[in-house]
Amino acid sequence: MHQALETWKPFLRGAITLGVRHDTYQPFVYLVSYKPDGAITDLWFSYYKDMRPTGGRLKMGYRPGGPPVLGSQDLLILLQRLIAIGALSRADLKKVLDKAPTCSAPSVDGVLIRP
Repeated sequence: MHQALETWKPFLRGAITLGVRHDTYQPFVYLVSYKPDGAITDLWFSYYKDMRPTGGRLKMGYRPGGPPVLGSQDLLILLQRLIAIGALSRADLKKVLDKAPTCSAPSVDGVLIRP
């Protein structure tokens, strides 16, 4: 998280695509560092819509539609690709999974689920 009034000066080091090839809606994640050759430390979720096949334009999306919505499988693909490029380690992911409560837990810190 960044402090108020702090200027965000990221370096976009790459991107991970998450959409199905040729679909109109294409979610992706930018890989961000804070030095040109620094470690990838942040992820910037975004999407584009390719309306060119129907006479429209290629549009980047953050407007009223907000950031992309990822399904559970998309999240797993993202984690797999982050591990593949070294931005996330298997050991760190295992630590998180080992601490995760089971689905039968009545509440989970930091999670709000409305009935």
